[in-house]
Amino acid sequence: MTDSLAKLLRSMNARLVGEDNWITEKFLKIFYGTSVFFHRLELGSRNRFVVIENFDRTLKLKINTSWSMGFSIYWSGFHEFHEFLFLNKFLKKDMVFVDIGANLGEYSLFAAKRLADGKVLAFEPMPKMYALLEENKALNQFDNIVILKYGLSAQEGMLPIHEIENAHEGLSTFFPGNQKSRTITNVPLKVFDAAVDSLGIERIDFIKIDIEGSELSALKGAIKSIQKFKPLVMVEINQQTYGLAGYSIDDVYSFLADLSYTPFAITKTGALVSTTRKPVLENIVFKPA
Repeated sequence: MTDSLAKLLRSMNARLVGEDNWITEKFLKIFYGTSVFFHRLELGSRNRFVVIENFDRTLKLKINTSWSMGFSIYWSGFHEFHEFLFLNKFLKKDMVFVDIGANLGEYSLFAAKRLADGKVLAFEPMPKMYALLEENKALNQFDNIVILKYGLSAQEGMLPIHEIENAHEGLSTFFPGNQKSRTITNVPLKVFDAAVDSLGIERIDFIKIDIEGSELSALKGAIKSIQKFKPLVMVEINQQTYGLAGYSIDDVYSFLADLSYTPFAITKTGALVSTTRKPVLENIVFKPA
């Protein structure tokens, strides 16, 4: 019963992406609100892997319903809904999309579906999530996703990454602070600019980066590519993880401002609006001048 209800709600919610008729949109948001309600009740949040077959309407996605991101997708079909509304408008079929901190593949699959003549570069160093990402790529038979099993930094090396004792599968970090680690794994780090050169990438249109405190270091390793290709860059602004890594939100804004990038917030309709606000936790899109 729970699986059938969740499937129905995912199907209805997926129709919101690309919906232009405001009356239909208002009607569909009833289903979205219902999915949020059941999500908050934590119905069906037991530890199990399931493959949902209507992610973004037509895609298959293996998730764990006891994990925060997986459970959100199980009920609503999304983990970050407004960002998907924006990307559905922005992405064109020949673009190159970079997913830094790809996790189980929510963004990579969504982008790959729209990039028939383009490419997705997905970076995921955690062995458990890398394996799930590979499985989700195979489930959809995408040949336009390149998965890279290493993290990104300002310099090459190896670092221990901590999987935090938390239900959120996205909380693996090099900077655990006082948070307890479930496991610690040594992972390789590479520089984005060097990776781009070795892969022969000739264009980059969008970079999404969400790597729990390593954002600034990864951006520093991508400075040449950002200057050359001038992509939009969506960064998870996170005061807590930045502080654990030893820098501030201002440091990220200043770094991108020096490259002539300005910040934009994503509205509830998926539009970009210029902003001077510096949130403590939010995805912000930076656009080149």
